[in-house]
Amino acid sequence: SLRAFRVLKPLRAVNNIPGLKLIVQSVLSALPLLKDTIIVLLFFFLIFAIGGMNLFGGLLRQRCIEIASGSVMLDEVTGEEVICGANAPCPDDTHFCGKRILNPNYDVTSFDNIFWALLSIFQCVTLEGWSDIMVLYQRVYSYYVFLFFVPLVFVGAFFLLNLTLAVINTSFT
Repeated sequence: SLRAFRVLKPLRAVNNIPGLKLIVQSVLSALPLLKDTIIVLLFFFLIFAIGGMNLFGGLLRQRCIEIASGSVMLDEVTGEEVICGANAPCPDDTHFCGKRILNPNYDVTSFDNIFWALLSIFQCVTLEGWSDIMVLYQRVYSYYVFLFFVPLVFVGAFFLLNLTLAVINTSFT
């Protein structure tokens, strides 16, 4: 169990490098100032997560299922299951749009409960694959889901996260 503390050895470099020591001290001194911005950020995440749960809950479980065998239709190019919905109906009469157990990305991408919704909101705000999530919901729900995702990205990523960085920068200077 003491070997786990070996991970902390590189922290000794903080005392040896003056610039790194200044950065660590400024981040630690910014923590009381960050309290208010973190509360606003979490409130913003929670509002959009609840809205996403109301709008999109359970929609990404819909797949094209073959009527005769009950097997899921796979995309010829990617080999993934074909998601169906309002804007992406099943291609022929031998398949119907039914619900499966798992969501895309190993059951991570969804708005089915508050925890997965908060994770999806965090992914969108960090700008890491938010357009893929939006396109999935455009297929199964409506083309107008951009009215949910674009304000989420602009306000969350470009305003609130930069506000947090500005507080850290103010503490640094």
